[in-house]
Amino acid sequence: MTSNLKKEMKLLPVSFLLALFLSVCGLSSSGYAQEVYTENVIKPMTSNNSPSPQVAGSSSFFAENQYMSFKVFNGIKNGGQADAWVVKPGVITGWVSLDFGADNLKTIAKYTITSYDYPDPNNYAPKSWTFEGSSNGQDWVVLDKREEQVNWKRAETREYTFSNNTAYRHYRVNISSINGTIQSRVAIAEVEMMELANRSSIDAPTNLVAVGGDSKVALSWTAVSGATNYNIKRSTTPGGPYTTVASNVYGITYTDAAVTNGTTYYYVVTAVNGPVESANSNEASATPQAPVTPPSGRAILVVTLDTGLEKEFDLSITEVNAFIAWYEGKAAGTGPASYAIDKHDNNKGPFKSRKDYVIFNKIVAYEVNEYTPASK
Repeated sequence: MTSNLKKEMKLLPVSFLLALFLSVCGLSSSGYAQEVYTENVIKPMTSNNSPSPQVAGSSSFFAENQYMSFKVFNGIKNGGQADAWVVKPGVITGWVSLDFGADNLKTIAKYTITSYDYPDPNNYAPKSWTFEGSSNGQDWVVLDKREEQVNWKRAETREYTFSNNTAYRHYRVNISSINGTIQSRVAIAEVEMMELANRSSIDAPTNLVAVGGDSKVALSWTAVSGATNYNIKRSTTPGGPYTTVASNVYGITYTDAAVTNGTTYYYVVTAVNGPVESANSNEASATPQAPVTPPSGRAILVVTLDTGLEKEFDLSITEVNAFIAWYEGKAAGTGPASYAIDKHDNNKGPFKSRKDYVIFNKIVAYEVNEYTPASK
C-alpha cells in the first residue's frame, strides 16, 4: 500500500466507518435504539371521575366557564375556548393530575401537551414544569423536567419522552411558570400519556394472604412465572392508596414488622422482572394483635338459687368469666337455659367427671370471691 493510499484511508469520515462496521455486522443504523410507544393510555374522560377508575384532579380551575380538570384528558385537542383546563385569571402556576386507579398502574415514558385552542395561545402555555409520578397521590417523584418551552402555536401538540421503569398510579403535570404575564393564566387543551410498546408484560401475583401476629403481619402469595423479585405495598384504607414498604423481595413470603397492634393494614404485591412491574395482586388485610394473656388466680363462685340453697364452686378465673358470660348472654336473650360447672377435685366415686348444671331462671344471685392460691 502506497503512502498516498494510507493518507486517504485516514481521512475517511467517522460516519462512513460506522456505517461500514454496521453493514458488516448485519445491523442497520436507522433502526438502532428506536423506541416504540403505545397510543394514549388515558380513556377519554367525560367528567372528573368518569370513566372509572380514572379520576382527574387539579390545583384549581376556573369554574365560571366550567374549565374543569377532566377536559385536559377528554381526547379533544382543538375544541375551542371552553374545551380546556383553565385556572383563574392571574394564576400562573398549578398542576393537573390523573389517578389511573389502584389496579390500573401505568409505566408512563412519554407524554404530550397541547396548547390552548384560543388566540394568543403562547400567553397561556406552560414554560417550565415537571412531569411527576406517585403511588399514593401525596409523595411525588419527578420523572421529567422542562424549561424554556416557548413560542407555542394554537392547539400545538408537543411530545416529551423520558426514562421510567416504575409503574405509578398517579401522574401530574406541575407547572411552575407560563409564557404570559402576571395578568395571564395557565391553560392547557390536552395531555396524553404513553407507555413503551416494546415493554414485555408480567402477570400479577395471586392468592395473597395476610395473617396478623404480635406487631407483625405475615404475607404469602403464589409465585409468578418470570418474576425475579416482588414489591410489597401497604395502606391503612381498603383500596389504597398504597405505599411501597419493601422492594426486591425474593421468595413468596414476607413479614411486615413495621406495624402497630390494633391497626388494620391492607396489602397488595406486584411482580418485577427487570424494568417491568406487574399490576397489583388481590388485596389482603390483617390486624396485628398482642397475645391475650389468660387471667391468673382462682375464685369461689357462690350461686344462690330461688330455693335459698347456696352452691359453692372452687374455679379458675377463666371458668368464672365463662359462667358470667353465659349468665349475661342468657339475660340478654341468647344462649342455653342451663350451664355446666365442673366440680374438679370434688369428684366422688368412680366417675370420669362430675358437673353441676344450674338453671338460669332458678338463679337469684351469684357471688365471686377471688383469692390467690398458696404456692406449693
